[in-house]
Amino acid sequence: MQACPATRINAFASNWTAAHNECSARGQRLCTQSELTDQNVCCGGGCYLDHHLVWTGQACAAPRGPSALEASTDEMTPLRAGGIALSCLRLTSPDLQLVGFRNDVDAVAHFDAIQTMLRPWSQDAPGYTRTKVGTFQGPWIENVWIETFSRRWEAQGGKLRDLFGDFIPLFVPWTDIFVAATYKTPGGLIDALRRILRPDVAYITVCQNDAGLTGSGKLQMSTIPNLLVLSAGGYGHAAVPLFKQGERPLGNLLRSEKWLATFRGSETAPEAFRSAVKRVVEEAPARPGFASSHQVDVGAKKIVSNWREQMRDTRVRLVPRGFGRTAYHLMETVQMGVVPLYVFPDGDQPWLPYPDVFKHVGFASNLSCLPGVLAHVSTLSKQRIARRRAHAILSARTLYTLSGTMQQIAKFMRRDGLHPMDYPQLLPPSMHLSELTLLVANGTVVDTSHIDAIRCIPLPLTPRGVLPTCGKT
Repeated sequence: MQACPATRINAFASNWTAAHNECSARGQRLCTQSELTDQNVCCGGGCYLDHHLVWTGQACAAPRGPSALEASTDEMTPLRAGGIALSCLRLTSPDLQLVGFRNDVDAVAHFDAIQTMLRPWSQDAPGYTRTKVGTFQGPWIENVWIETFSRRWEAQGGKLRDLFGDFIPLFVPWTDIFVAATYKTPGGLIDALRRILRPDVAYITVCQNDAGLTGSGKLQMSTIPNLLVLSAGGYGHAAVPLFKQGERPLGNLLRSEKWLATFRGSETAPEAFRSAVKRVVEEAPARPGFASSHQVDVGAKKIVSNWREQMRDTRVRLVPRGFGRTAYHLMETVQMGVVPLYVFPDGDQPWLPYPDVFKHVGFASNLSCLPGVLAHVSTLSKQRIARRRAHAILSARTLYTLSGTMQQIAKFMRRDGLHPMDYPQLLPPSMHLSELTLLVANGTVVDTSHIDAIRCIPLPLTPRGVLPTCGKT
C-alpha cells in the first residue's frame, strides 16, 4: 500500500484483524502465503516491508505467539543500540553509528527475516553435516551457540532484547559451511548477508574458523563493521574458548615434575613458527637465570604412545599457536589440570579466552620473551604451581566448558558497558592450597555467577596474524 491508510493502522504493529480491515476498506484482500513466498507478488512495492513480517489471508504453519506481534505500550518504545554492542564495535570502527529498531516488533520481524534468508546455510539445510577432526565430529562451539540460544528463544519468545540485549543473533554454522564449500565462504551466503543485514543494527555471531568469517577473502569484515564476532579461532572482536573433545584432570596437584616444559604436536603451522618455538625452548635451560635442573622435552616429531601421561610429569605444557591464533591443545591442557604456557609470534596479539581468569591458570608469552618466562617458571615453588593446577581444574568445570561459555555469552550480550566494573576472581586469593586440594578432590563445581569474563578487543588487522619466519633467538 503506497497511499495513506484507509484506517488508523500502524503498518509495523498491527494484528490480523486490523490488517484485514485495512484491505477490506480498500476493496482488496490480504495476500495468501503462496503469493508471498512462492509468487513474490508484493516485494519491491514501495512500502519498505520486504524484510518484515506481514499478515497473510491464511494461518501460517507455525505462527509465533501473540506476545511477539501484538504491540503493547512498552513494545512500542524505540530500541537504542548502545552499551556493549556499540562500545565493543567502536574499538574497531570508532565512527560507527547504530540506530537499532523502531520497536520490539520490528526487531522480531527482522530476526525472522534473517532466519528465512539464511536457511540454506543453517543446520536444518538439506545435506548439512558437521565438520570432523580426527575422530571428533562435534558438537562444536558454533553448534552449541545455535542450539542453545535458538532453543531459549523458541521457549521464551517475546522481546529479543530480553535475551540478546542490543544484538540480533546470526545462527550460522560458519566452519561447517566453510569446510563443506572446500574451505571458502559460499558466495550465495555472502550475497544473502549483504541483502538482509542493515547498516545501523548490531549483530552478533560465534565462529571458530581460524580465518573468521572471511573464508578465502571474499567477505571483508570492513564491509560489515556492525557484526560482532565472538571468535574461538582467533579473528573477531572477543575471544571464546576453542574446544574439541573433553579431557579428564590428571589428579595430584603436587605430583612429580620430571620436565620443566613439554610439547608434542605438529610442526606444520605456517612459517615454521612451532619449529622456532621448539628451538628456543631447547636452548633456554642453558641460559642464565634457570633455578632448577629441570629439562625440556619438545621433540615435536617423536611418536608418543600416551601424550596424556607425559603431561602428568611436566611443570608447564607449551601451547604454541597453530594455523589460527590459538590451538585445541590450550583447552585440553586446562581441562587436564596442567599449567599451559601459550606462545604467540612477535608482532601479533595473544588470543586468550577469559584473560582475567587465565592469568591465574597459566602463562602467555611471545617468542622473544619465552626464555625469560621459562626462567621465571623454573623458580616457582611447587605450591604455586599446584595452585595454578587447581585453578585450571576448577575453571574447566565451569567457565572452560561449552555450557559455561554459553552462560558467559548470555551475560556479555546484556552487559551495559564495555567491561564490568570489577574483575572478580574465580576463588579468593587467600584460599589455602589445602582448601583448593579439597575442592578438586571432592569434584566441587565453583559458583561462577559473579564472573563476567569475555573481553572486547579491536578486530585484528589480518585473519591469521603476523607469522614471520623466526631466526635463532
